[in-house]
Amino acid sequence: MLFSVSSIFITLVMSTALILLFELFIAQKNLIRFLRMDVMILLAIVIIVRLLLPFEYAFTITVPFPWVMNYIRDFLNFKLSASFSVLNLLCLIWGIGILVQLIQYIQNIRKCNLIFSILKDSSVHKCVSDYIETPPKFNYSVWFAEEIESPMVIGFKKVIFLPKIELNDSEIQDIIKHELQHIKNHDNLIKQIVNLIKIIYWWFPPVYWFSKKFNLLWK
Repeated sequence: MLFSVSSIFITLVMSTALILLFELFIAQKNLIRFLRMDVMILLAIVIIVRLLLPFEYAFTITVPFPWVMNYIRDFLNFKLSASFSVLNLLCLIWGIGILVQLIQYIQNIRKCNLIFSILKDSSVHKCVSDYIETPPKFNYSVWFAEEIESPMVIGFKKVIFLPKIELNDSEIQDIIKHELQHIKNHDNLIKQIVNLIKIIYWWFPPVYWFSKKFNLLWK
């Protein structure tokens, strides 16, 4: 297992190609029906794993591009000072960007926790079993709140939030079943993994394309 400039370059090229393929499939609804959802999810997982593990392995088949890699290496090894190269500068910028993104991510988590605390006091508290039959382990809380405009599950809190509007029992049951499926599928965990990729590759536009289409697919 090798981590190098070459492995990063290969990861970016492969990921870009896979993300463009993913976008093509999403754009063609008939193609999604033909391939089935399982294939789309598998492709998304391959993209995520490749970005999280940008290494060269013993079994990796690498197509050499010496005319590209030699130019890139010469550029990255160019000395800006006696002991500071372009590669050092880019790594420093990359690291600072990750730190900034991480701080923003932590702030968003704190905001979610604050919103959760506020809603906890102002909501009408129910549970899933009040509306549908469900095993005890899936009997999550259902909170009705005026501050909520649409059904959601905030962060890792396994609480289903519903807007405090007039809904008949059938509508509430359908909404709860839908949100319950999100919890069972660990959707929030998967979204956080995608967020982690966006934090690491904050400078890489295809990651944002993938995140947008991935959220659309997951819904």
